[in-house]
Amino acid sequence: MKKTIITILSTISFFSCKKEVVDTKPIEKQEIVINYADLGFAMYSDAVAKAKELKTAIDAFVAAPSQTKFEACKLAWQNARVPYAQTEAYRFYGGPIDNSENGREAYINAWPLDEAFIDYINSNSISGIINNPNLYPTISVSTLSDLNQATAETNVCTGYHAIEFLLWGQDLNPTGPGARPYTDFVDGGTASNQSRRRSFLVAVTDLLIADLQSVADQWDKSKTGNYRATFTSTAELNNSLAKILVGLGKYTKGEMASQRISVAYQNSDQEDEHDCFSDYTMTDIRNWQLGLKGIYLGTYTQSNGTKLTGTSFSSYLKKYNIDIDKNISEKFEATDVVLSSITTTFDQAIMATNADFPKIATLISNLRTQADAYPDIASKLGILNEFNVLNAEK
Repeated sequence: MKKTIITILSTISFFSCKKEVVDTKPIEKQEIVINYADLGFAMYSDAVAKAKELKTAIDAFVAAPSQTKFEACKLAWQNARVPYAQTEAYRFYGGPIDNSENGREAYINAWPLDEAFIDYINSNSISGIINNPNLYPTISVSTLSDLNQATAETNVCTGYHAIEFLLWGQDLNPTGPGARPYTDFVDGGTASNQSRRRSFLVAVTDLLIADLQSVADQWDKSKTGNYRATFTSTAELNNSLAKILVGLGKYTKGEMASQRISVAYQNSDQEDEHDCFSDYTMTDIRNWQLGLKGIYLGTYTQSNGTKLTGTSFSSYLKKYNIDIDKNISEKFEATDVVLSSITTTFDQAIMATNADFPKIATLISNLRTQADAYPDIASKLGILNEFNVLNAEK
């Protein structure tokens, strides 16, 4: 699914010229940073655990393929998306997930994806790595890692969406998800190269687990010399606070509202849907928003039901500028109200004839307004300069 890729920076316009308000409460500010790091570790750890559950389902399926086990793999994929979706704002400041040296975001959640790079498509039954044993004799973790986006940005063969495509196949149904038959993985079944397809599914899942674990390790307080150690240091306090806010803002406005929602809405094109094979996008959107709000409130509910909470931007502002907290909280609530009112899947909601179509426009507007409030937090924290400098960077 080749899609229009827009530049995130062109959509970010919440640079603020407000006067810096110096506010010195370093201990509480430090607690905001520490809690953010704790939540990040919990989220990524849950993402690892759920990816391992996905692997368990996939291993059982490839060992003895059946329709029931295939459906179990799909459900495990959906469950695996829940914690990862809430981590999305831990981006856009060169952290463990997306730094230029060894960030793994492009291997974990790269999108859009050209299906023909991986496997057969409706117009070409022999396309992709799976159907080219002469060029790619071995399908392994290292093979997929080396090939991912090596020749083109849409030549994606790793991460959640590669797995999604293998489980659902192309979405050729305008009113539902893809319908790949499980027999694509059965020797002598549908399609061809079934054993290679099984090998691909196992390898891409193993790589996802390894990549997620590498990110989780960087937020682990039990480890020394990792990203967290520097991020939570007193010397980096103002920069770290600015990074959190820039991540929230750039993800909310540039990535989520604009690239992932607005492009599909403007085009009314189901091929522009983020989870276009499974039609799971609306659930992803709700979890993206849940993660954004959780960072602001300093809370996260783990997969086992345990609720983590700590010092946050919200708790800080409630003490020192309740009006700012009230304003931002109301913006989150407005977005949540719109999300709760959308009853159809995203691929249907972006159709102009659908009753949810105008709600998507409101959602986009609300998310952008939500992002525009973050400079107020930076100003109150006394880090507006750091925020503006970091926000201006690519």
